Amino acid sequence: MRFETRRQAMDEAIDWLTYYNHRRLHSTLDYISPMQFEQNWLEAQLKKLHNERVKKYGLQGQGQGNIFTCQVVGTSIV
Repeated sequence: MRFETRRQAMDEAIDWLTYYNHRRLHSTLDYISPMQFEQNWLEAQLKKLHNERVKKYGLQGQGQGNIFTCQVVGTSIV
């Protein structure tokens, strides 16, 4: 495939990457997209962290809703 401009080539590459990472279902990920897999993983990590903090500090059930807030910074949860 030949492109008339570098911009056309970049647009085609971005379109393919968007499809591959956001919409294509991957068999090794139980037929979900990589983005959905990452989102599911992150939600599980945040829930795990919240439960660990509740267990450690014993603050569950005080009517304050979500007691702890977690923030994602890069690839770390703080």
